[in-house]
Amino acid sequence: MKFPLKRKDAVFFIPAFACLAATLHTASSAQLLKYTFDNITDTDVPNTAPGATMNGTLSHPDQTQILSGETVAVNGTVYVLGKSLKFTPGVSDGVGAINDGADGLNAPNVDTGLVMSEVGITPTTDYTAMAWVNFSSQTGDNMIFGSSAGTFLHLGSRGVNYHSGHYGDDLTIGTTVVGQWHHVAYVNQGQTQSIYVDGALVSAAGATGAGSMDTSFNVLIGTSLNAGSFVGALDEVKIFDSVLTPAEIQAERTAGLAVYSLATRESQRLGNDGLTITLKDSPTSQVNPATITLKFDDVDVTPSAPVKNGDTTTIFHAVATPQATPHTWSLTAKDQTNTTISLTGSVTSPFLPPTLPGPAGAVGSWGMRELRPATPLGGSGLVSAVEVAVAAEAGTFVDAASVPVVNHSDPNAPGGKGNFNNDLPFIGDIPDVDDNQVVLVAKTKVTVAAAGSWTFDVHSDDGFAMRVKGARFVSSNGPGSVDSADPECLIHPADTGDSNTRGVCAFPAAGTYDIEFIAFEKGGGAFWEVAWAQGAFAEEKETSWTLVGNPSDPAVTAIPFTPRWLTPVPGPQGGSGTTGMRVYYGDPAGTTPDNLTQTFDFLRDTTNTPQSDPENTFDRQEATINHRDSGSSGGQTGLIGNELEFPPNTADEKPRINQDRVVVTSHGRLRVTEPGDYTFNVHGDDGFLLRLTKADGTRPAFKKVSGLGTFQMSNPNEMFYESGTGDTSTRGIISLDAGDYDLEYVMWEGGGGFWTEVSYAKGAFPNDGDTTDWRPLGYQPQAGAVVTPGVSDAGWTVRSTPPGAGATNMQTAEEALAADSTTSTWDVINFNDPEAGSASSIPGDSPWPRNTAADDNNYAMEMTATLVIPVESDYFFGFRGDDGCSLQIVGQEWQPDLVVNATNAAQITTTGEGVVNDRILLDIGTGDSRTVGRIHLAAGNYTLRSVFYEIGGGSSYEIVAAQAQAMFDPYAPLPLLKKGGSGQPIVSNIAGLPWVGAVAAPGNLQITGLTATGNPVTSVQMTWGSEAGKTYLIEATNDLATGPWTTVQDNIASGGASTTSTVNLAAPFAGDSRVFFRVKLK
Repeated sequence: MKFPLKRKDAVFFIPAFACLAATLHTASSAQLLKYTFDNITDTDVPNTAPGATMNGTLSHPDQTQILSGETVAVNGTVYVLGKSLKFTPGVSDGVGAINDGADGLNAPNVDTGLVMSEVGITPTTDYTAMAWVNFSSQTGDNMIFGSSAGTFLHLGSRGVNYHSGHYGDDLTIGTTVVGQWHHVAYVNQGQTQSIYVDGALVSAAGATGAGSMDTSFNVLIGTSLNAGSFVGALDEVKIFDSVLTPAEIQAERTAGLAVYSLATRESQRLGNDGLTITLKDSPTSQVNPATITLKFDDVDVTPSAPVKNGDTTTIFHAVATPQATPHTWSLTAKDQTNTTISLTGSVTSPFLPPTLPGPAGAVGSWGMRELRPATPLGGSGLVSAVEVAVAAEAGTFVDAASVPVVNHSDPNAPGGKGNFNNDLPFIGDIPDVDDNQVVLVAKTKVTVAAAGSWTFDVHSDDGFAMRVKGARFVSSNGPGSVDSADPECLIHPADTGDSNTRGVCAFPAAGTYDIEFIAFEKGGGAFWEVAWAQGAFAEEKETSWTLVGNPSDPAVTAIPFTPRWLTPVPGPQGGSGTTGMRVYYGDPAGTTPDNLTQTFDFLRDTTNTPQSDPENTFDRQEATINHRDSGSSGGQTGLIGNELEFPPNTADEKPRINQDRVVVTSHGRLRVTEPGDYTFNVHGDDGFLLRLTKADGTRPAFKKVSGLGTFQMSNPNEMFYESGTGDTSTRGIISLDAGDYDLEYVMWEGGGGFWTEVSYAKGAFPNDGDTTDWRPLGYQPQAGAVVTPGVSDAGWTVRSTPPGAGATNMQTAEEALAADSTTSTWDVINFNDPEAGSASSIPGDSPWPRNTAADDNNYAMEMTATLVIPVESDYFFGFRGDDGCSLQIVGQEWQPDLVVNATNAAQITTTGEGVVNDRILLDIGTGDSRTVGRIHLAAGNYTLRSVFYEIGGGSSYEIVAAQAQAMFDPYAPLPLLKKGGSGQPIVSNIAGLPWVGAVAAPGNLQITGLTATGNPVTSVQMTWGSEAGKTYLIEATNDLATGPWTTVQDNIASGGASTTSTVNLAAPFAGDSRVFFRVKLK
């Protein structure tokens, strides 16, 4: 049998394990043979050299052994040989005395099937043969490479020396070592032989001259014919048809070998039952469980019998330890190579004992025990709290057997109060006393319908621990964490003003699970609260939450609702088609709001009205909430465009521009005709509050908030952002039934950019880019459809300069196009530069025609087409991109006012081609050139030309158009102007949210106007929506939270749909800086 020769190519050795070495040989080398013995089966020895088709055949396999996991050290790194083949000639299966005199062919060997002359192993040809070798004998010949007949090949050892020869040109040098692995390479270059041991040349002088070896026979591994049987072990046996360099020989020592790595610790945990350690085998190191020894806290211990399961070994030592105490362990073990594995670790015992004392709970209720220790809690609050709970004696605690929820606070010092701020008092509350040094133990049960994740949300002042027995916390978010010693337990062990921690708990199956909760209060504010939500959530605003237990219990629902923020906020009510807006300029009250809380403090305390402060306080009716101070520094762009100036902004008023320290309120009633999910989207500078209340007084709940803002479960109809920012960028998803909803909006401006925009879209959209259906509040879609223009079947002709053409404005863009451009055709104009990380606003954009692999800058494009107009009408044409652009319908005049001018820099200009105002030109660098113009066109064909240039940074460009009928949705994104698109209809299917004005209903009155007179105030005039034939009264109070309410005007006869009455203030309200009023139907 012959080995088919392959062309001499580069050979790359792919390692069999991770972290393996590899060698790239020169193009003149070919590897002919490679035996790793890793996949040897019976007598078949796979030849894994690249391109090899001939496997070797093992003779006398009963006189061999397979060794596993043998290791070798190379330059300080330990490698694993995998499987090695041990030759024991004359001894069956390696048992008994070694017979080194066994005849070559009667001794174990591998016949390679490779004829020496055909593979270039001759006394005068170049070759390299090598192997990892572990000699067991220094007697006689021990030939690694030999031949089957004739005059023989001898590559191995003779006596104690390494030996190389071709029958007459022998080289015998160096000294072998018994019982150790060494790498040996035999090199023949012409008629010169050399031997390398462990990568080093054994002798500088090699044997010369040609031997008389017969080359017509097969190469053998492990013997040669004249009693040259090898005794010992071999691995990584290789033959090359060339002379390998010393560097290549050095590299081949480790090529294909895995770096030896010891088994490692996979996990450790000190639970209430004892210490558990798991060890993980590596591909090169497998733990022998019988060799494990263990120390715990430096004391020798005897663990339970270690359990080996696959590549994991588990060690358990039963030991009782005090709660939350640190401990150490160390172990040793041996692996299959008899190498010692030494591992150490530090562990802490669980914070909670196996069970906490106290009343049992049930599904839907908590059993509670409140303890007040005589000795103050120690520095480690949770540890001290557990000690107090475990050691409690009768008479030192208060028990409550059936409490609906954990949502309690000290009425005298409630602190932050958490996500649900309408709290129950502590079960052991001492009236009029700031309760400190309190420990709570609470127990309940929860039922889950299926396996899966639930997230628990805990707020407390101070710390807490919560265990869900039979489940596992798999992650946490916030200051708390999962107890490393007890994955059933979520903890915040230290003092804090709010533990504010969420833990994702994996329930393994449907069923009922026990929960134990312990919390402690040292001093100051005091509250605790436990809620949950199905799913995995890192932040509260990602979903809505429910208190664990029975939040519908009358004891909970009877708690009076306490608004988190002032309600209602001052300012005018909206009307049909408008929202009422009030703007406070000039820091009138001497305050400087820097956050939303300070803003509401200002609104609560201010007495400013347009009547009392006409220079700084303005009331107006606005079509929407989409305003920008055109003179303010900074500021970003929202989604809608076409921003209004903040009031005052009527035709005969001079706007207040470049303003800081401003507060804006807005009131309007929105009508929902299509029930379902809606997303409210707030952009602006700085913070805001948006509140929705149904006209019947019910409060819808936000389900999820994304972006900077958030919401809280006590007032789930409110979405807000507390701090200052250049763009609030917040979206809140809320489910709305059909009906009318009152919207209150408050925003504050601290300094810099001053703008605000509130939009909505029907559906659930966590991100701005999830839809193009954003519309301003008050939007009402028109009925009917409009048609689109298009371009002819010839499509768009685009001329493009190369990048770097010097296009930095419209003039240089025209010059660059004239100097060097190529032409291509396109169906639409919707381009970008992918390498610049930019994209157009309409999906489906393409790389610009001469795109390169780099970020392309300073280029230009000219786009021309035959425009097809289906019917005579006004049309919108627009462009959007980065940077400058122009748009011309040759010979046609644009209407003078642009419909959209996002940069305020676009202009209607004249090209001088016979028609005035025939071009829209934006000749500046900008990241968003969004511009739309209006033009009247008769049906027919026209020539359209547009020029675009890109200066630097992002790059995109698109051209859009549609019929400009009154019924057209002015906020809908215009469609691309495309080939064959003429005459296609566009139908608006966006759900509207129009302003409808306030309509009073019995028992749910809406005050639509309030005017105060005098300083201090002596009288108040108010107007409310009323019902004909009814009678009303007005009440007042100095304290909105606690009252009492006093009737200040009675028996007021209805004035019809609207009633106005004036209240003259008397004690205790006359001269008071803060008085609240309400109107009631008698």
